[in-house]
Amino acid sequence: MVQLKRDVAKALAVVRQSTTTACAFSTLRLQHKAGKDLARLAASARDSTNASSPCPSRLGLGGAAEPRKSRWPGC
Repeated sequence: MVQLKRDVAKALAVVRQSTTTACAFSTLRLQHKAGKDLARLAASARDSTNASSPCPSRLGLGGAAEPRKSRWPGC
């Protein structure tokens, strides 16, 4: 009976450890995906500042280094 309890305890420890390991790998995968998504978002923002826009510097993402008079009212 004592041996059976030890075996059950070992089995539970293995399950807990594998669950913890699986969670750690899942977390790493999610962080990696989030990093890739952030890089894609940054590239998209960078590309949008290079596109022709009536107010490219209004969001502070690029455009003119100094404020300039815009031909568009309110920009």
